[in-house]
Amino acid sequence: MNAPKKIILVVLDKDESLAEEARKYLPESLFRIHGFTDPEEALAFIKKGEPGICLVRTALNNTSSSAFCKSLREDYSKEKLPAILVADPHETFKIKVGYDAGFSDVETFPINWQVMQNRLRYALDTNQLLAKLRDSEEKIYHAQKAAHMGTWEYVPESKTFILSKNSHQVFGIRYGDERVSRDHFLDVFHPEDREEFSNLLNQAVTRHFPFRLVHRIMRFDGSVRFIQQQVSIVRNNITGVKTILGTALDVTDQRLNEFFEMDKNSVLTMIIKNLPIMDVLNEVVRVVERQRPQASTMISLAKDGKLVSAVYSRLPAGFIRAVGRQRICPESGLAAAAYLGETILVNDASSNPLWDNFQSLAQEHGLHACYAAPILSGKGQLLGVISLYYKESVDPAEEDLALLKAVTDLASVAIEKVQLTETLVYQARHDDLTGLANRGALREWLERSLNAAKRYEEMLALLYIDLDRFKQVNDSLGHVVGDQLLKEVVSRLLRIVRDSDILARMGGDEFVLAASRLDSKEDALGMGRRILQIFREPYRIQDHELYLNASIGISFFPEDAQDAGKLIRHADTAMYYAKIRGGNRLAEFEPQMKMAVLERLEIENDLRKAIENKEFELFYQPQYELATKRLIGFEALIRWNHPELGRIPPLKFIPLAEETGLIIPIGEWVVHEACAQNARWAKAGYGSFKVSVNVSSVQFADEGFLDVLVSALNKSGMESHHLEIELTESILVKDVKSIANMLSGVKSLGATTAIDDFGTGYSSMSYLHDLPIDCLKIDRSFVINTGDDTFASERKRNLLSKIVEMSHDLGLTVIAEGFDNKQQFDYLVKIGCDVGQGFYLGVPMSAPEIEFYCSMVY
Repeated sequence: MNAPKKIILVVLDKDESLAEEARKYLPESLFRIHGFTDPEEALAFIKKGEPGICLVRTALNNTSSSAFCKSLREDYSKEKLPAILVADPHETFKIKVGYDAGFSDVETFPINWQVMQNRLRYALDTNQLLAKLRDSEEKIYHAQKAAHMGTWEYVPESKTFILSKNSHQVFGIRYGDERVSRDHFLDVFHPEDREEFSNLLNQAVTRHFPFRLVHRIMRFDGSVRFIQQQVSIVRNNITGVKTILGTALDVTDQRLNEFFEMDKNSVLTMIIKNLPIMDVLNEVVRVVERQRPQASTMISLAKDGKLVSAVYSRLPAGFIRAVGRQRICPESGLAAAAYLGETILVNDASSNPLWDNFQSLAQEHGLHACYAAPILSGKGQLLGVISLYYKESVDPAEEDLALLKAVTDLASVAIEKVQLTETLVYQARHDDLTGLANRGALREWLERSLNAAKRYEEMLALLYIDLDRFKQVNDSLGHVVGDQLLKEVVSRLLRIVRDSDILARMGGDEFVLAASRLDSKEDALGMGRRILQIFREPYRIQDHELYLNASIGISFFPEDAQDAGKLIRHADTAMYYAKIRGGNRLAEFEPQMKMAVLERLEIENDLRKAIENKEFELFYQPQYELATKRLIGFEALIRWNHPELGRIPPLKFIPLAEETGLIIPIGEWVVHEACAQNARWAKAGYGSFKVSVNVSSVQFADEGFLDVLVSALNKSGMESHHLEIELTESILVKDVKSIANMLSGVKSLGATTAIDDFGTGYSSMSYLHDLPIDCLKIDRSFVINTGDDTFASERKRNLLSKIVEMSHDLGLTVIAEGFDNKQQFDYLVKIGCDVGQGFYLGVPMSAPEIEFYCSMVY
């Protein structure tokens, strides 16, 4: 076994007598004794080593024992190095002074060294226990401090609380005397919680009831904290005295987290219930300020490149006015947070450069710190900024940043929900393409306006607008051009709309202008005429110059209808009537229009059945080589043999077929029938003729058009060079590239192409250079009256001559139509026109009539 470690004993006396006596009576195996007569030397030795205990005589050289002990305690605490004062029995005053000076114990002469040996060891053991106790208390202190915990004892007799050092910190009571009066202690309690704690404490005193309570305190810095108190009654088993002990734990963070979850759910509930956005954002501000009572909060929304103050609390009005509309830029706190899309922390506005422009403003209103965080959508779009202002310069804790993140997320959800709702409401009431009101919104407007018109006996008009031949443009040039054209149309129509009116899109190319507060019918009719006027100017879309007309129907309240539904239907009927009269006109509703429209609808229904019922028939007008009058071909002309209405000419049903899309199956039948008939004539020996087929722009734009030609040629067996496709000149205003591709496709089959009605459209002559066209068919308006001697006829003759000359220069064959007499025929021959068809040489005939004609002539 190892020998026990010796106790180092420092003996200080005015001479060596006390040290020698200690060496004589204390066992050398337990003690190592060092004697000193000079206190300075003794102190130097103690500082060099680790002595266990000191014996000090009252009478010293050059200094008092009290002075020595004071010097000793400056470097060593009472518990770390015990010191025993040795005094004479009559030195009672020095004995008292020794205790006061900090000596651990006092011994008097004569010394009983056997007892002294035990006292020295006891003092050393006690010192070690005290050191351990002190370490334990230190650990408890730091543990409680880390846990925001403190303890206290209540003394009912004096109505005082004995507070631990940590308790002062927990309760926010400035540290001083450890005893605090009951009134002083209760002063820190929240007024609403003070009485409850006081009553429970009284019951603990009188009835010895322990209790547990969570309450609020108001700290000297103005913040509110939540404290959980656990109060126990402890009985001393020896004396029987009962002591009231309390443990106080700061549970603010835990409680605020609980409150925040409840507040967050409350905000989310408001969002789900679609409550007004300002109510929701006000609640978000209240959430922040319940978490941070010392802060003032503002929410600003991003609008048109600026931050607009929307919701704020506890901020001076002057400050709000000054920062109410900030440009989003990198130059100031709020705006910088918005500009950079990240949190900006300014803990001292007086020195931070981000507040250079607002330092005097912040100082004027007593604001020193600001935390600003951007509110971002799920896609990163800036929605606004949340800012917290403090009257003291403070550095943000992690909890502050977490709170900012959480409330900006809440605000983001609220704002995005409102924006989504507004978008959905807008979309539900507006047309996607044009932004105009839709049918539903028009109905709502009409209901309100009709009620007002009835109440004030006012007139209201509804103008139903339909674009003439828009479908052909849309089908020919594609939806991109068509959509752009509709937008341009709307732009023009909006020039007519007054503040008291509404313009709505009913779908496709149909619009409604509803006008209220009219003085007379003429006001609405004048609006209709102005609408027709604005369509006269061409539309320039991409590389196209397009012309559109409109058909407009008008109905009036109260004359024509008393409710919205009838008002719309009657205006629609009038519009339809204007359209069947040729379009590009204005029609005021009249009851008899219904019959005309119904007849038109019946014709449309009958038209759908006409192919199936084999009601169509082709007539053929001969085409001649003018120089020789030789028959070279025919133009196929469709006729409709209606079972009840008789024969209906093309001008009556072709526009309707184009509007409804029926022109595609009808045109397909025409191509097949014309090719088959021409092949039958060739096979029967009547001759080898060319057959010309008119093709609608709608049919020509159809992606299956070339397949139709191939099918017709294959089934009939007709040679492809005998087929000629006639297109109206208006097709040339379409997409030139796609038209050229389609014409090249026709040419690749071996068929030829002709431009019909040349000179009546708006095409540029330059298109004739770019498109693979074989023939120009001059409209009859250029041919009639060419035999007269009038000035107008002279101009027509000159123009016609130039067209023929130009066409020949381009390598094009010229076909003239509509010549009715010899003078016209002779002039066409004179100017070198190649081919002609007119009543002078031959009228349109049925297939049997053509066969009879050919048999008679040839």
